[in-house]
Amino acid sequence: MNNNKHTYSKTYSKELMEIFSELEDKFKIIEKQRIKSNNIIIIFKIISILAIIFLIFQIWTKILINIFFTLFFVASILIMGNLISSCEISLFYNKTKNIIFKSILNYFGNFLYEENNKNNSLFLHNYINNLTLLKNELFNHIDDRFNGMYNDIFLEIAEIRSESSSRGIFIKAPSFKEFKGITIISKKGKSKFEKYRVNLESVEFEQKYNVYSTDQIEARYLITTAFMERLLELSHQRFLNEIILSFENQSVNIFFSTNKDWFDIPINQSFKNINPIRELVQQLYIIFNLIDTLKIEQNIGM
Repeated sequence: MNNNKHTYSKTYSKELMEIFSELEDKFKIIEKQRIKSNNIIIIFKIISILAIIFLIFQIWTKILINIFFTLFFVASILIMGNLISSCEISLFYNKTKNIIFKSILNYFGNFLYEENNKNNSLFLHNYINNLTLLKNELFNHIDDRFNGMYNDIFLEIAEIRSESSSRGIFIKAPSFKEFKGITIISKKGKSKFEKYRVNLESVEFEQKYNVYSTDQIEARYLITTAFMERLLELSHQRFLNEIILSFENQSVNIFFSTNKDWFDIPINQSFKNINPIRELVQQLYIIFNLIDTLKIEQNIGM
């Protein structure tokens, strides 16, 4: 996606069709796999129903030779059918998500998509939970993660959630200059960082956000008038009305709540039309539009 496409609403429909066109061959493969998976699940559902009918028939006709054997047989059929169906659904979902997600990400830039992997996500998990920005809640699950180059900056993007079901999108971008302190922009409200409060000149910005920093001079250098205007522009968009961010650990860290599962692939829908990927592409556009609007590649003195 080029720099001049940050107003994605103007190009969304056209580019969505381009993405769908490029993925058509892959969708044909996915559709065959979906039909195969559904057939396997249907077969085991029929077997399970027959097993239950067999048990009811024996009880009704009082020809129950061995109740324990019959119950064990029926239970085994039901459990095996459920396990095989669940495995088939999970296998199809993971394959489909890999194919679609990786292909769509390539449209935006050179990105690597990673499934939920505890070992691969451990470093990012520890990084997130050590951030001053997100100290109020423990985010112990990383559902999806991808990283790569966009507009000449390396981005790490992850969908994260906590045990209390709070969830959102976390974005990490490197800075091109060291920070002496920690600067946080959070939504309006009381904070334990009140003694580090920074008062800025924009009345509109002050009504929407609080700024805290261990270095007042640096905070004003980082958060310019232009940057405040861009952040206020984003605050009027869906999902981004409560965006928070920090300058710490030599990175720009961004988080916004979603309150729903993002990057989901609807496996119960046919991929013969564009609908199953429409929401996924729109979610990615929201993220990259955010990056473009904030001009993160400029970093210091934004």
